[in-house]
Amino acid sequence: MDLKRKLFVLSIVFLCVTGIIFGAVFGGSNFSFSQYPSFSGFKPSAPFAYKNTISRWEYDSYKSDVEMYIQKVEQYIENADNDIDRIIQAQEEAIRTANMVVQEYNQFVKTIKVESR
Repeated sequence: MDLKRKLFVLSIVFLCVTGIIFGAVFGGSNFSFSQYPSFSGFKPSAPFAYKNTISRWEYDSYKSDVEMYIQKVEQYIENADNDIDRIIQAQEEAIRTANMVVQEYNQFVKTIKVESR
């Protein structure tokens, strides 16, 4: 294997390992700058059916619109799940960091003497 190929394989392995170690969440997101957005897809409208009859084209078009709408909803939900995972990971990291700070403090307090005035 040439050097470029080895470096490429090694970088892929590195990315996978760091993703596992640091709990990276891959995938889309719905986060915006202000607040969490609600789903904003346009609901498809049923075609007007004169005497309960529509053309094949109207039927197929409406069916396609509904399928696309459902795909967009599913994508929104998947992105929201990814965002929840990111939030949970951030919370867990904050807890880990706080626990380390408390442990450092406790260790520090055990090893020092405070002068009384």
